[in-house]
Amino acid sequence: MRARIATWAALAFAGPLAASAARAQPNLPPPPPPPLSTETPPPPPPPNGSGAGGGSSTRTRPRPAPAKSRPAEHVAERAQNGGGTIGTSDPAPSFAPRPRDVSLRFNVLPIFQGRISADGELMFAPHHAVIVSPNVTFSANRWKIVEDAFGYAPRGTGGVGTEVGYHYWLARQLEGLWLGPSVLLGFTSPPTPIKGFLYFGAAFDVGWQIVADPGFTLNVGGGLMVIDASVAGTPTRVAPRALFGLGWTF
Repeated sequence: MRARIATWAALAFAGPLAASAARAQPNLPPPPPPPLSTETPPPPPPPNGSGAGGGSSTRTRPRPAPAKSRPAEHVAERAQNGGGTIGTSDPAPSFAPRPRDVSLRFNVLPIFQGRISADGELMFAPHHAVIVSPNVTFSANRWKIVEDAFGYAPRGTGGVGTEVGYHYWLARQLEGLWLGPSVLLGFTSPPTPIKGFLYFGAAFDVGWQIVADPGFTLNVGGGLMVIDASVAGTPTRVAPRALFGLGWTF
C-alpha cells in the first residue's frame, strides 16, 4: 500500500517538472553548415630539419649584399697605379716614392782653373753614400794655391786623377746637409824635360745639396785638403777647397 502511494506521488510531480523544463528550453534552429570552398588549402610547412619523405630540407639563404662601389677618384687612382680589378671594394695598394739615391754632378768652379771634374754619388744605405770624382787637368793660368791643390800643376801642366770618398747625410736620401772625408790620387805630367809624378792626399768637406723636381740638383760646399807628391823634396801642402756642382739626382 505504501509502495503504491510513493509511485503515485512520483508520477504526480514528474509531469509538472517535465513541462517546466520543456518551457525553459527555447526552440533554436540548428547552426548552418560551413561554406564550401573550391580552393585547396596549402600544405602545412614541413617541420625544421625535415622535408618531404623525412629528408633534410634545403634552407633558402639570403643573398649577400652587393659590394659598395668605390668613388670615381679612387678607381682612377687604382687604375693608374696598376692595381687589381677596378671597382672592387679592396683598398688600393699604396706605393712609397722611390728614394733619390743616385746623384750625377758636373763641378763648375774647377773648369775656370784648367780642370774638368764630375761627381758620381750613390747612397748604398740610409744616410750613407760613396762618391767618386774623376778629373782631367789641362794647361791654364792658375793661382798658386790652386796649382798645389791640382797636384803641383803650374801653367803648362796636365794630368789625370780621381777622388773616392764617403759622405754622411743627415737625411735618408741625397738632399740636405752632408759631410765626410775623401782620398785623392792622381798623375801630373809637367812640361818636358821634367818627368811625370804621382800625387796623393786626403780631404774633409761639408756641404749642402738641393734637389728640385723632377731631379735638378745644386750642390755647394767646402773643406780642407792635405796633398803630397812622389817627387823628392816636394813640400806637403794644405789647401782650401770650394765645391759647386750642378747635375741630376735620380
